[in-house]
Amino acid sequence: MGDPRVRVVDGRGENLVEAVGCDSPVNVIIACQVFHLFNPPSKESLVPVVLNQVATVLEPGGVFAFDLGPSNFEFATPLVDHRGGEGKTGEIVTELAHPLYRRAHQILLSVVRSQFPDFERESLWPSAAARMNLRYLSESCENAGLRDLEVSEDFSPISGKRVINFIRNGWAVFFRWPPLSELPTSQKLELMKEALGILFQEEDFSVMSNVMSYHPTAVFTAVKS
Repeated sequence: MGDPRVRVVDGRGENLVEAVGCDSPVNVIIACQVFHLFNPPSKESLVPVVLNQVATVLEPGGVFAFDLGPSNFEFATPLVDHRGGEGKTGEIVTELAHPLYRRAHQILLSVVRSQFPDFERESLWPSAAARMNLRYLSESCENAGLRDLEVSEDFSPISGKRVINFIRNGWAVFFRWPPLSELPTSQKLELMKEALGILFQEEDFSVMSNVMSYHPTAVFTAVKS
């Protein structure tokens, strides 16, 4: 911000051309949202639309960078590769598999079912979008004129306490399906508060809180041809 080489615009990925314009192409675009959210499970994918917008705005040789989170396990390198082959007891790859996260999901699911008897899903998690895989990304980039797709992976340590903070915001993930998606934010937060209140009273809460996990991130770059 304030750097004369940087131009900040207000816009969305699917309306990038309108926001940025094509008069002065840019050389770098970074997606500030994890890319699998452009590919919602129950709606038409926005990935091709966004990539075409990106390719239109980028100058030849310009770079587009985006990341995928741990819901896309296909891209996750085994954790032992980042530790010289040494595994450690009580450590897991992703916070989505953390015992606190899983227990919170079970409790919240029970709370939701008690208040919404018509909720018949076995899970509050959105189904994985089958289209979001490496082949789909590669073909979508190629079709948009973005070449040389590369990926680098990394892991960030996540403590049990940070997993709890992740769960506190979990309504953004858990409440994507009707009728829960139609609830006002205040009611979603009340449901989360009730579930967390139960979780905090669990006998093994302190034990689960001491479990470490690692948040995997896959960062992709592609170049406009």
